[in-house]
Amino acid sequence: MKCRYVLLECMIGSRKSYGIAAVCDCDECTVLQSAADLCADRDAVADFVDQCNTLGLSLCHLSDVIDDFLASL
Repeated sequence: MKCRYVLLECMIGSRKSYGIAAVCDCDECTVLQSAADLCADRDAVADFVDQCNTLGLSLCHLSDVIDDFLASL
């Protein structure tokens, strides 16, 4: 199944945080996998999401690249 990645915005109390969600390419309402509250830096997470889309990341590798992203912070 083909997917694309979108930026998530989460509110935790009064704190804003960002994450990533994989959505079905043909139906943006179907979330295949998500990871909320990765980082409070919107630009960093938005760049990460863009890179996942640009490189055509396979969904099976999402958890690995999230680990790499978090290690790079």
